[in-house]
Amino acid sequence: MTNLQGASDFEQTIIEHIIKKEAPEYGKHLPYLSVDRRENTGAGVYVYFKYSAKVPLFSSENRTIGQSVFAEIEGLEGGAGFMLYIDEGRITMLESFSHGSEAWPDHISRFEIQDL
Repeated sequence: MTNLQGASDFEQTIIEHIIKKEAPEYGKHLPYLSVDRRENTGAGVYVYFKYSAKVPLFSSENRTIGQSVFAEIEGLEGGAGFMLYIDEGRITMLESFSHGSEAWPDHISRFEIQDL
């Protein structure tokens, strides 16, 4: 597991799972990422990233990945979905959101990731 500075274990696990499944080339970026800030939306959270150093870019693409990943989270009845944003070849944000009407939990310790 790569240490994403400032990311929770849950966030780090989700990001690594999405990248391994959908964009393994971006795994090389993970050691250079750190959390810049979080924005709680009530039903989810946006986690914004910054890079600690210049990373060689192999693409200038814009993509959104992770829509095929689902997580069962203790205390979140409907589970959660995710989108990992790549802008101009850089990982910029992880969006996590509940599928039900529950508020996003302050702390996540028990979860199970599934591929849809």
